[in-house]
Amino acid sequence: LVNADDKKNEKLCTQFEAYGSSLFLYNTNSKKIKNLTEMAFMNAGDQDKFMTEFYKNMDAFIKS
Repeated sequence: LVNADDKKNEKLCTQFEAYGSSLFLYNTNSKKIKNLTEMAFMNAGDQDKFMTEFYKNMDAFIKS
């Protein structure tokens, strides 16, 4: 969890292009980034659908 409003996180937020509420998957080895923000907001009201989509995206991210 990173506070995008805190100046000490400015470099990290710039790297991820995160300037508010965001959700990303990040591989520390490959430096690969997957932005899940849109998916998260689209499914925020349905926990089951959110979790299904999250795990589907995470599984694909791990395999790529």
